[in-house]
Amino acid sequence: SLIIAISQLITMEFLKPWMPDVTPGQLTKYAKISSLVAVVISVCIGLFWNEGILDLGKIQFPLSTQAVPAFMFGLYGTTKHDIHPWSAVAGAMVGTLHVLVFYFSYLRIGEKNPKPINAGVSGLLINLFVIIVSEAIRRVLFGPSKEDDNIVIIDNQRSNNINSSSNNNNNNK
Repeated sequence: SLIIAISQLITMEFLKPWMPDVTPGQLTKYAKISSLVAVVISVCIGLFWNEGILDLGKIQFPLSTQAVPAFMFGLYGTTKHDIHPWSAVAGAMVGTLHVLVFYFSYLRIGEKNPKPINAGVSGLLINLFVIIVSEAIRRVLFGPSKEDDNIVIIDNQRSNNINSSSNNNNNNK
């Protein structure tokens, strides 16, 4: 299921927006290629990495926590407080990089007696910081995006429809 998720993520979230005229057949080809690359990378990690799967298990939680901000903003973000997807991507990338560097340079081979700092929690805080700063910069430099305008218009139309239908119901009584 992880391989399917990787191919879906790469083809629909990255390739499709960059190549809007791509055909479904081409998307299928790119999905198969991305799945093959993910399998090759996974096999290489399993075969040639000294710790192999054990190290990946140890960083599973810290890496998983990097998806929390994007998930929470997606679920609970409002039109006014919504973030641009690229701000979430920037935060996740910086947080993930922090987790990997922190784990492999400090916790694993660095200090003999490391401080009790969780790579996932510190990566999560860095992730949130990057999202907030990049979103603030985006809003200052570019203002609200067109998607934000469309959301407001849709919400206004919905509220107008709700108001007009409730007015019609009141008039019928």
